[in-house]
Amino acid sequence: MTLRKLVGRYQPKDSFLHKLDPRTKIFAAFALAVTVFFLQSPWDYGIFAMFLVLAVIVGQIGLWPVVRAVQALTVLILLSALLQLFGAPGTPIWQWGPLKISDEGLRTGAMLSARLIFFGLISALLGVTTSALQLADGLEGVLLPLAKLRVPVRGLALMFSVSLRFVPLILDEADTIIKAMRARGIDPFEGSIAERARKIVTILVPLLRNTLLRAEALAEAMAARCYDPELPRTRLYQPCFTWRDGVALASLGLLGALIWAL
Repeated sequence: MTLRKLVGRYQPKDSFLHKLDPRTKIFAAFALAVTVFFLQSPWDYGIFAMFLVLAVIVGQIGLWPVVRAVQALTVLILLSALLQLFGAPGTPIWQWGPLKISDEGLRTGAMLSARLIFFGLISALLGVTTSALQLADGLEGVLLPLAKLRVPVRGLALMFSVSLRFVPLILDEADTIIKAMRARGIDPFEGSIAERARKIVTILVPLLRNTLLRAEALAEAMAARCYDPELPRTRLYQPCFTWRDGVALASLGLLGALIWAL
């Protein structure tokens, strides 16, 4: 499943990126994602790509997690590229009947594909080097100033953490239901569109029921332990900024300055 390539990818290692404060990594991922929209020239794309490749090497991520992150966006990349390639106006460089490829469509399609690949690499960098618990703690730390505006920051962080833990369980349960159907001679991905839709419903109904039962059991367990997300909590590992975080933020600033200058 595609979702399996986007979650549950954390790899515990002793790299530079793994040792960064989760708040720094979340802020850096958000800053990099915003920077993608400001890339214009080929020099910008080249510098940004080299920065991400350097981050992959420093984080000791390896090739396979990067391939999985980009592979999860393959359909979206192809559809976006084709729509831009044949739909954007400009000077035609190839035409066959109603189909036309323009220079502007080729340039826009290449830029959009590169941006989607960058988003996949950024998600891989964050997911592989940060565990679900660290992500929840980091998100709470980043959003903590909003608590003064009565935003339920701790509740949002708890919801995010529980969601990350539930997704792999839901995917495993969906795989179990699909295997049970195939063992009975029913393949939910064969037949006409209407037949597939009816078969998908037979998967979604028990999956939704079991998910609601699991959520109810979790809520009862938390209520039995008098858990209140708004009360201050202690942590086993207190996050703190170190010189590594300073180097990472300085690298982001240098990247932004280079892109701005070019």
